[in-house]
Amino acid sequence: MDRPDRRPATAGVSYFRAVAARRGALKAATSRAVAVVAQTKVAATLAISPSTVVTGVPTTVTLTGKVSPFAAGTRVVVQRLSGATWVTQTTAILNSSGAFTATATASGTTTYRVVVPASGVRLATVSPARTVSGVPATPVFETTTLPDGIEGKAYAADLDMVGDPPGTWTITGLPAGLSYSASTGAITGTPTAAGTASLNVLFTQTANGVGAGLVLDLRVDAPATAPAQVRLSAGGQHGCRVNTDQTLDCWGYNFAEQIAQPLVLMTPYDATPTQVGAASDWVEVSSGGDSQWAHTCGIRADRSLWCWGSNRDGELGNANGGTEDVPVRAGAGRNWATVSSGFSHTCGVTTDGELWCWGGGSFGQLGRPGGSAPAQVGVRSDWTSVSASYTHTCATTTGGELWCWGFNPRGQLGDGSTDSSPTPVREATLGTSWASVSVGAGTSCALRTDATLWCWGYNAHGETGTGAAGTDRLAPTQVGTASDWTQVSATGSSGQGNHACAVNTGGQLWCWGYNLSGETGADPGTDVLVPTRIGTDSDWASVATGGAMTYAAKTGGSQWAWGANGYGQLGKGFADIGGKTPVGLLP
Repeated sequence: MDRPDRRPATAGVSYFRAVAARRGALKAATSRAVAVVAQTKVAATLAISPSTVVTGVPTTVTLTGKVSPFAAGTRVVVQRLSGATWVTQTTAILNSSGAFTATATASGTTTYRVVVPASGVRLATVSPARTVSGVPATPVFETTTLPDGIEGKAYAADLDMVGDPPGTWTITGLPAGLSYSASTGAITGTPTAAGTASLNVLFTQTANGVGAGLVLDLRVDAPATAPAQVRLSAGGQHGCRVNTDQTLDCWGYNFAEQIAQPLVLMTPYDATPTQVGAASDWVEVSSGGDSQWAHTCGIRADRSLWCWGSNRDGELGNANGGTEDVPVRAGAGRNWATVSSGFSHTCGVTTDGELWCWGGGSFGQLGRPGGSAPAQVGVRSDWTSVSASYTHTCATTTGGELWCWGFNPRGQLGDGSTDSSPTPVREATLGTSWASVSVGAGTSCALRTDATLWCWGYNAHGETGTGAAGTDRLAPTQVGTASDWTQVSATGSSGQGNHACAVNTGGQLWCWGYNLSGETGADPGTDVLVPTRIGTDSDWASVATGGAMTYAAKTGGSQWAWGANGYGQLGKGFADIGGKTPVGLLP
């Protein structure tokens, strides 16, 4: 018998029969022949030009394509989609190379396909669908804001219209050093001076000559200045600093890669300050307060914002989750003036005074509705400082107002109540004289323009510095009577008490509050109820308080640390129990 599995090698008609040979008394026999028709698969392509038309304006579109294999002279059918049904629009004839051309009229978004009928041994086929997009008769701007620029740094921005219709751009008012493309709307160049320019943007649509105009502001900032002294930042169990050469070092606990090093589970910390990357243009750093899942953010001279460490709640400004052991860009397109890393959220103020927050917001600490992605808090643009902590946030404005939001069971919002608020509430009792604010896990402290110091909120261990522990302060309460304070720092890890420290005009350093590990400079385990001076030195320049440790810098540039050191957070090269005595941070 012939092979029953034999298949035709080419298209056409093949005949098959079965033959039985003679066997013994059985005669040979042959079956009737069976015809098998082998058909060929066919492929068809389709392209449309133009790809956009003005809605409401009938426009001729050209449809071209190719069929393979083909028979010259075959008529193909062009169909358009009407609702859920394909209807015939026109037909076309295949030429000697299997190509076809057809035209149709579209006055809005229309989807087309080509149907090739079966012919002889060739199967029928349908091309992929292609769509011509309808754009508004009056062009509509898709671009409504422009990214900020930096003086002396290359700039690039693209202007776009809804539907990308063909047209011509005209832009006036560009800052010196920038130019634009009339055909694409791309703005490029290097701005030569700082300032805000109002651009008059005109787009004229080619199809009907109709234009649309828009005024866009383009802000150009000068690069951020290098710090005159080291800038220290203390987190839950790690620390970072910006050196005067603008390099950035971090040290301490690294479980979430918050010191910008890959995690080593056997030794999840580095007790020696280690440079973060190779960049030498950092101007600010903020270490998050969480003990374990901490993150860190910093600002570079070009006003760009970078974050690393834990991203479980989107605190790095993206939805990637996990952790990052290298700085990743956050808030691109904006120039940042300051940043504050909280426990699971981050807030920052842009150079034009806008306040943005992102990350975990289950307690209302983001100050606005919506998810974890970066978003502006309200619409005002006069914010000057912000401080993010465990479950609440506070910020000040150019007009001296103080606003707080988030969790408030201990009065940490300072509005006289224990009512939590997912949106900013103003401290209205003391008017518009607030200069800066620093917040901890449940306590807040701030300076007024008259250099007085005020604290409020959680006070179980004397965190408000007002002399009596156990009674929370629901409204700002003055700390002592002095009016010579220049800086205050108040922090605390989740589940622990807070402590705070402040520097005065005489270069003296004072600390108070919870004192588990000697972080206030007193014997460990002894809480400090009022500001108590650290030693007798009068050359302290700045202070940064962390979960259970304190960092401070002197006017001569030396840096000191005291408190807990179980994960090397004192930066002295090794981990130990720590203590109340200041030790020098390693260079």
